[in-house]
Amino acid sequence: MYARPLQSATLSLLLLGAAGCSTADISADHSTAIPISAGATFVWATATQPPPASGKIENADFDNDIVRQRIQDAIDGELQHQGLAPATDPANADFVVSYHIGVSRKQSVTASPEMTTIMPMLHCSARHCWSGLSWGYWGPPLETRRTYEYREGSLIIDLQQRSSNRLAWRGIYRERLGDTAKLSDKAIYRIVADTMKGLVQ
Repeated sequence: MYARPLQSATLSLLLLGAAGCSTADISADHSTAIPISAGATFVWATATQPPPASGKIENADFDNDIVRQRIQDAIDGELQHQGLAPATDPANADFVVSYHIGVSRKQSVTASPEMTTIMPMLHCSARHCWSGLSWGYWGPPLETRRTYEYREGSLIIDLQQRSSNRLAWRGIYRERLGDTAKLSDKAIYRIVADTMKGLVQ
C-alpha cells in the first residue's frame, strides 16, 4: 500500500559553491525495458515516519523538514509538468517515487605562487650579449598550498515500476553546498527540473 506525502529512499542535495559559479554534476540512468511515458501514474513511497535527520548541526540548514517538503513539492510538480499524473488508486499506480538527500564533507587543495619572480636578464658569451626573460637568480617561485574543507550535497530521485519493483529511472544531482539563501523554492525547482530533464521518452 502506498501513500502520498513521505519519501523512502536516500537523497542528497548540492547547491552552488560560489555566487554565479555552478559546480553541478548531473547524471541519469533509464531502464530501456521500462518506458516512462506521458499519462503514466505515480504514487509516493510509503513510510511510517519521515526519514531521520542527519543529526549533524552543521547540516541542519540544508537537511530539515522545510527543505524536504520543498523538494517533494518540486518533484511532484515536475512529474505532472512532464505529463505524469498522481494515481487515484495508489494500489494501481504505474510508478512509485522516492528521493533521498545527504551532505558530505570534502577537502580541496589550492596552490598559488608566493610572488612573481620572472624578470629580464642579460646573458653574455665570449662574443656577444643578449637579453631574455628568466626566473632570476633564485629560480622558479615558491608555491603556497592551502587545504580547505567544503560540504557537498547530492539529490537522488528514483522512479520504481510498481508492478515489478524494478528501478525504472534514477536521476542524481551533485553540487558543492553554498549559501542557505539559495535553497529557495525557485532554486530547488531549478535543481529538480535539471535533474529530471528527459525523464519522459
